[in-house]
Amino acid sequence: MIEPKYYPPLFNMYRYSHINPTANAWASNLNNRWEMIKLINDGEPERVIHHLTEFYKQHPSREPVITEEEKASYVDYDYSCWSRAASPLIVADADYFACAVMNIKQECLKTTPIAKLVPNLSNLHNYLNVDLKAPDDIIIESVKRYIAHARAELKMESVKKRISTSKLISWNRILLLPYLDLMIWLRASGLTLQKSDTAKLLYRHGKGYRRGDTTIRLAKDLFGENLKYRTDFLETLTVQGIYEDDENRAVNELLNKGMSARRVAEKLKLTVKAVESHKKDLF
Repeated sequence: MIEPKYYPPLFNMYRYSHINPTANAWASNLNNRWEMIKLINDGEPERVIHHLTEFYKQHPSREPVITEEEKASYVDYDYSCWSRAASPLIVADADYFACAVMNIKQECLKTTPIAKLVPNLSNLHNYLNVDLKAPDDIIIESVKRYIAHARAELKMESVKKRISTSKLISWNRILLLPYLDLMIWLRASGLTLQKSDTAKLLYRHGKGYRRGDTTIRLAKDLFGENLKYRTDFLETLTVQGIYEDDENRAVNELLNKGMSARRVAEKLKLTVKAVESHKKDLF
């Protein structure tokens, strides 16, 4: 029997039953978990315990999408001279970059990669100039080469495709959010659990013990080895969520004007399947 102190009051799987399989909904949920992790990192675990206690008192209604306030953190910033910040871009990184380059002489930039001068800037690859007078095929090919070079320099893995709906559905199936909430509760409470006991809490009679390995790996991919920091993977999901929210609005605006799904797909350069997913109003 696992003592109640090891899990939040009213801890149950039903609370997670209405999570939508969209990047927007998942980004919102996971960024909420990041806020709790950050509170623990900042020495405020009691606020996390209060939040999770209240969380399980709520009805499992539709999960919130990324708010306009959150989206305001992903806007274009225009800096003078050689530096232009391209969207998507996190405000905190833009500010950090702007302050950092003020202390770098122009002569240094001719011989030293910016990544070495500003090593802590994770989103450095977002900063580039584009000559809009160049043909599209040259711009596209140049950007592809630049992205590959920037990612290699920053030791980042390439992201060739967006996270699929089927992948997001699987995250619900492997109980990613309940696992994260349980781990966050334990960290905030200064407690630990054996993996077998964690499985017993998450899966009925512990039958999902092996399945939990996938959940653990995914949690690390999102929040690091000890669930203490944001990763590039979480940033990728967040950017995709914001993009797809705007995409959803565009699709439904055209559908409401009477356009067929096929015509909408052609106009917005999407697949019909993507249009149909937006048509279901999953956001």
